[in-house]
Amino acid sequence: MKKMLAIILVAFIGVIYACGTTARTESKEDKKRICEALTDVHDWAEASRVMQEVVSYRDKSALQYVPNGVYNLEGYNSKVFTFDGVNSFYEVVCLNEEENFIIIIHNTGAHGVSFGSLIKKEAKFKGLSANYILFEEKSNMIAVSLKEREDVKIGEYAYDVIPFSELSREEQETAVYPKDSYRNSF
Repeated sequence: MKKMLAIILVAFIGVIYACGTTARTESKEDKKRICEALTDVHDWAEASRVMQEVVSYRDKSALQYVPNGVYNLEGYNSKVFTFDGVNSFYEVVCLNEEENFIIIIHNTGAHGVSFGSLIKKEAKFKGLSANYILFEEKSNMIAVSLKEREDVKIGEYAYDVIPFSELSREEQETAVYPKDSYRNSF
């Protein structure tokens, strides 16, 4: 009986591992290789292949942003926000001192994969949710959509902005806030 339970347990663990909620472990060598590969990308197919590799390191229970490009932060000295737990996969880089011009990345060095970027004047970065970047604006928390509006006219802001309190309860519950920040010279 114990042997049968042990076999079932091993099989169960194998199924969990195969379907897994956790991602593969990313080493320093993996990050270095990815950064080097993205330093000299010449076509979108190559960049897409590397982006998919990077996503394979993300835990399935983390925020599931879609990679939308490659970043080059070479020469930047920026404030970088970090997150806890499964969302430690992401970092948010502030490209100005006001903390309102940000890029969501998976940090592999000066070159890597970006998951969204935007500027929200007269606001300050505060956090992320499944579909929004959260800012503080005039003592109020606002949510700026990660998705550009399709009906944008010249001179209009390209993203929907709504008060955080008007987000659905489910969306509010996905919110994550930085655990720490540091300065990084990319």
